[in-house]
Amino acid sequence: MHKHDKKLNKLAKKTITALSNELGISRYVLHHDFIDGGTRSTELFWNAFWAKNPEYKEYNRIDYCFGCKKFDMYISHVGCTCC
Repeated sequence: MHKHDKKLNKLAKKTITALSNELGISRYVLHHDFIDGGTRSTELFWNAFWAKNPEYKEYNRIDYCFGCKKFDMYISHVGCTCC
């Protein structure tokens, strides 16, 4: 059995809800475009997420678990020069 970080999942879902309200589009539409890898929705998500949660600025990867319907966030060092 796997687990998901409850706090990061909640922050991701709040970000999607706030962003959908700000853009005036359905949360369902934004959510599905985002988890399907939509370039624009992904860019908007991260900009909104980092703006509201600067303490998580190092997080730059997100996955969606379809079985649990929860998000997981990670710090990805792919392409960086820090390590």
